[in-house]
Amino acid sequence: MKKLIVANWKMHFTVVQAVSFLQKLRELLQVTSVDIVLCAPFTALSALRYELQKGSGTFALQIRPNISLGAQNIHAETHGAFTGEISPAMVKELASYVLIGHSERRRHSHETETLVHKKIAAAHAVGLIPIVCLGAKVGVKTELVSPFVEKDLEQELKDCLTGLSFANKEKLVLAYEPPGSISSVGTGAITTGNAADPKRVAHICFFIKRQLEQLFGESVARQIPVLYGGSVTSANIKSFSQEKEIDGFLVGGASLDVEEFARIVKSV
Repeated sequence: MKKLIVANWKMHFTVVQAVSFLQKLRELLQVTSVDIVLCAPFTALSALRYELQKGSGTFALQIRPNISLGAQNIHAETHGAFTGEISPAMVKELASYVLIGHSERRRHSHETETLVHKKIAAAHAVGLIPIVCLGAKVGVKTELVSPFVEKDLEQELKDCLTGLSFANKEKLVLAYEPPGSISSVGTGAITTGNAADPKRVAHICFFIKRQLEQLFGESVARQIPVLYGGSVTSANIKSFSQEKEIDGFLVGGASLDVEEFARIVKSV
């Protein structure tokens, strides 16, 4: 399985800024062995898709073999009177992936495991690949050291994933984000949390994979990448990428600096 690196730009970048970032990234990464997903604001997806499609067919969603686009959210319903929302089908025209259940949406928009489950099913229904964020139930002060972390994750996995069908080879990505390790990017400077211990993260990823086997069977489970997200930088990425149980990374604050993000990709 190739490593997967997902950039979550959150509420940053205008259309012009997003396209400029992509152009510079492609200059910096002439060759790379990892897959990259850029989760951009919805307003920038169309322009980013056009930039990726230069010299290719009209409906191709992944022009360079290693760069794809992702949205940061979808609505659980296919259509309706939901002012300001974006449906899965609308996203599918522009992107291949979608973030679901990020801790910031759970905290600010009060998203529950029930809603996360509905959004995953809605994404699968149109062929989107959900990147489901885990760790919202883990307490900030006890994360990664408490014996209850695995128990909390087990329940979260069951609540979010039980009942999903993979009969049509639907795809799924999971990202474990310890709450205290998530970078914060406000109106000022980027603030990073405390990156977790790589060995402990690898153990958590291994635990998640065993839970996936129980839910879906080994053949499905081994096709689901489990990523780590939490203050990943070019300075610490190698210590995490050496752990075989970690299949990739969800990068927040560090993904807003194109040169830093390129360094992260090159270090994996």
